[in-house]
Amino acid sequence: MALRTAPKIAVTPSNAPAGQPFLAGWRRDAVVCLSLVNLCFIPVWGQVLSLSKPGEWLKTIPAPADIAAAMTAVLLLAALLYGAVRLARRQLGDRGLRVARFAWFALAAIPLNGQRENVKPLLAHLKSVLRGWMGPRTALFLVALACAAMLWLVWKYQGRIAAAASAILVVLSPFCLMTFGQAVWAMVTYSGQPYRDGPLAPRLATAPPPVRVVWIVFDEWDYRLTFVDRPASLAMPEIDRLRGESLFATAARSPAMTTQQSLPSLISGRRVASTGNDYGFRLLVTPMDHPEAKAVPWEEIPSIFSVVRRAGFNAGLVGWYLPYCRTMNGVLSECAWCVYPTQSTSAGDSFLAGLLGSGFWGEAGGYAVGLLETGVLSPFGRSSTVRQKARQYLDLLAESKKNVTDSTLGLVFLHIPVPHAPHPYDRFTGRLDAANRPVSGYIDSLALLDRMMGELRAAMESRGTWDHTVLLMSADHPDRASAQLDGKSDWRVPFLLRFPGRPAAGAVTPEFSTILSANLVYAILRGSVSTAAQASEWIERRQADRESPVGAAD
Repeated sequence: MALRTAPKIAVTPSNAPAGQPFLAGWRRDAVVCLSLVNLCFIPVWGQVLSLSKPGEWLKTIPAPADIAAAMTAVLLLAALLYGAVRLARRQLGDRGLRVARFAWFALAAIPLNGQRENVKPLLAHLKSVLRGWMGPRTALFLVALACAAMLWLVWKYQGRIAAAASAILVVLSPFCLMTFGQAVWAMVTYSGQPYRDGPLAPRLATAPPPVRVVWIVFDEWDYRLTFVDRPASLAMPEIDRLRGESLFATAARSPAMTTQQSLPSLISGRRVASTGNDYGFRLLVTPMDHPEAKAVPWEEIPSIFSVVRRAGFNAGLVGWYLPYCRTMNGVLSECAWCVYPTQSTSAGDSFLAGLLGSGFWGEAGGYAVGLLETGVLSPFGRSSTVRQKARQYLDLLAESKKNVTDSTLGLVFLHIPVPHAPHPYDRFTGRLDAANRPVSGYIDSLALLDRMMGELRAAMESRGTWDHTVLLMSADHPDRASAQLDGKSDWRVPFLLRFPGRPAAGAVTPEFSTILSANLVYAILRGSVSTAAQASEWIERRQADRESPVGAAD
């Protein structure tokens, strides 16, 4: 005799059909859609919520309106997706639903794209291994074959895959409460912008210096691609002209391969092991010679700016990425800076923001558009970060012209985000409207560097400051992605030093670190180095120095 089991009773609300679980039908679709969109927004949440904490590396932290825009974008996209799912269930037959599921699977790939940066080193290593084992063509064929096999499996078993994916999204749906709860908490606890640029140092009442220095650091400027393996289609007339008038180094090495380490090293003459933030919103610097020691605020380490101010010179700075005006304003008479362009900080620069305006709805649209973009690629043309980079370039160019033509500034330091990616410039059209060229765009950015140098020189010549300006041009590190361009790489960075008067070309052939630059600039301002020959002797005398703390005796 078979045992009779008690029937299962589903607990449902009073308005649900008898025997149907509460999380079924339209309710399940709603939860799945919201969970999927929330997961798609992981990169946005990761930036908006983490950046809501105080930090000096940003111009401003996300305000309640920025956080509300992100929440609104999630809810609107979830509502649109839900409407599309319900419409498809009602209007499409079996064949139509099979096609619609493919679009749903494509949306499910967005969260994976959001984690691309986290696995980028692993993918790069795997890519190099495959190319090394079987060559690029065979590796590409195998990748294409794997993608085709995956598409076939998804088409054949899409019903099971869709059911499994929906179940996973239901399980992950509580993360919606977590992210929205964090967002609401960040809005409630917002107390204004925690950190602002300090007041500039008052101008010293001194006569214009007989000679002044303009020191330009072009970010990720590559020696080899500029002077050795320059593409035939790239013309750099301004740089070539300056090379014929300058002391030119053939074996200059940057202090480090990252901006965070190289720029503080260049400015202070001390090798920097690491940089970071503390809760006092200060940039912390750990000297290389004492990496185990507690990091100290950047402004407490003597810099070229503090040293030249004590010597009676006014200094101006234009830069990006590092919070220069947060740490150096006490010894600067002029300062302007911009942040590194990210998908979060550039939400208001998307093409949709251009249609909806730069306010709340434009930013919400920018967050939504950003899901389909990377930092340099977009199906809508230029990505938001490329648009922001173009705007930043124009802003920094204007500030740079203002500083280099100011004869009362004894030292002008420019840290320019060219030719660093993203790349907004098209060298063939001469416009900042390039798109979707993450690798080849570097060559166009070299052309933009040359164009900028021509504009700065023309501005100085027209204002009469060129004839008493010493120009130093270099880089914080070479192009770290040059192997993707032509399979080669080089550790060298450009180093050109031009003196006014009747300059003639010269060369420094021994290898040296550009960490010497700050002390060399100081020696020029003090008058102990006044010609290219003296500068060459000065560099060769100190070429073996691993450090050159600024202000040290010659």
